[in-house]
Amino acid sequence: MNTDIKKIEYVARLQPAPASDSEIEGFQRNIPFPLSPTFVTYCLTQNGGIPLEKNNLFIPSKRHAQYWNMCGRRFINSAGQFDVNCLYGLTVDERCSILRWTENARRVRRLPDLFWVVASDGVGLEAVSQLTTGNDAVYLWEPNIEPHLFQMTDSLLEFYNSLEPETFEE
Repeated sequence: MNTDIKKIEYVARLQPAPASDSEIEGFQRNIPFPLSPTFVTYCLTQNGGIPLEKNNLFIPSKRHAQYWNMCGRRFINSAGQFDVNCLYGLTVDERCSILRWTENARRVRRLPDLFWVVASDGVGLEAVSQLTTGNDAVYLWEPNIEPHLFQMTDSLLEFYNSLEPETFEE
């Protein structure tokens, strides 16, 4: 069994509780822009959270044992061992037909405050969202294949509900 899957199983045993107001406030102090009501509501209700013992920062926990690390003001999912087509529930053709509007990946790189990584396959494909602006639609970002964004789901909750952790095998 690889290390990443062990991490997933460990986090799966945690029982996240809804984030407290003080945790949200502590998290807000560490980023230079206001949190959207969408993000705060998600943390307080759907998502729960895990405070880090080291510096007591709030990091949102995620359904189905996914977890987030704070890195460079972006959230990186570091589990990274999943079948992208299975995870997203979309074929390549479906992904490319969902959204006509695309942006060059370099432009996204210049907007770290707007686009947050909410999942990664560890190879280069990432799911990103503008949830801090109040828009929690999730987009597929393929910088190593095609530097474009394609919308996958209308909401972060819909995206997490589509995760299928039982596809992980030893």
